[in-house]
Amino acid sequence: MAESVWEVVRDVPACRLAEVPRRRLTDDTEDGGRDEGRDQRLAALVSAYHGGDPALVGWRRASAAGPVEVFVGGQGLVTEAEAGRAALSLPVGGHGQVLRPGAVADVMRDLPSWVRIGGVTDGLLIDDQPDGEGPVARPSLEDCLLSVWTQPFAWLLLAEPVNTEETRRLADDVADRAFTAQSMAERSPENAVEAARLERRHRELRQAATTGLWRVHLLAGGMSPQAAARVAALVCASADLDGLPYALVPLPDEASLNAARPFEASSRLVAALARPPLREVPGVRFVVRPEFDVTPETAAGGVQLGRVLDRNRADVGVLSVPLESLNRH
Repeated sequence: MAESVWEVVRDVPACRLAEVPRRRLTDDTEDGGRDEGRDQRLAALVSAYHGGDPALVGWRRASAAGPVEVFVGGQGLVTEAEAGRAALSLPVGGHGQVLRPGAVADVMRDLPSWVRIGGVTDGLLIDDQPDGEGPVARPSLEDCLLSVWTQPFAWLLLAEPVNTEETRRLADDVADRAFTAQSMAERSPENAVEAARLERRHRELRQAATTGLWRVHLLAGGMSPQAAARVAALVCASADLDGLPYALVPLPDEASLNAARPFEASSRLVAALARPPLREVPGVRFVVRPEFDVTPETAAGGVQLGRVLDRNRADVGVLSVPLESLNRH
């Protein structure tokens, strides 16, 4: 694996995910495993993109059937840190333990074998996705990876923002290619299909000027080349790419890895891939957010009982009771 990838990872401030807010599920919200947090992750990533910050998400299991460590990194995703505890915007309301610089690169490289996962852009993939009614069972890392692979593994997503000028150049290049293919579409069905693909890619790149375009490194690791290739295939199978013009392809050939390049992708794809657990897994605790009054109507000068915490358990003020209420049950 190219050293430059690990050098970038080493410089990204990161934390170990410790707690994730648990959604309150009802019969009306059970929808076949749809990733309800994708829109929230998209908002966090768009914000990070405009701040010029890389984004990092990864999972690691150090021993067979052991607990899972989930890492989140990037100045735009770690909203604040105090006394070794970090508040996160991905996942929203999550908390983590701040890690020393370079810790993620060090623990990930404990696994001896790594392969890249490539991204294929094809606007026609959206046309092939079914529009059936009713809930659809979506792929997830918990079902497609953790339930299948019990040996040590890791996968890592590193997304670096592509600046506006380079995004514009990529869009102009695609526009030129689309024009050429369109001019030959009447003479060749293949050119007509290529023109449709390029036209959709051009629209996506133009939108990326505001929503973000990233240079994506997606890596999978295992204890052997065969294990790493298997993990890469399972990560690809675990990605919920519904509604996205992308496909993931494992690149298990070690000879081609050093020459392989990252791929450019929209914030929507990064949001789909940057997945924290959707339900509690060994190593990551799920907690129900408190729902109570965070603006107590108490007069000043009473007896201070404690502090008021909001739904993210942040201190938002003093909880006190008036003196005349002390004789009440």
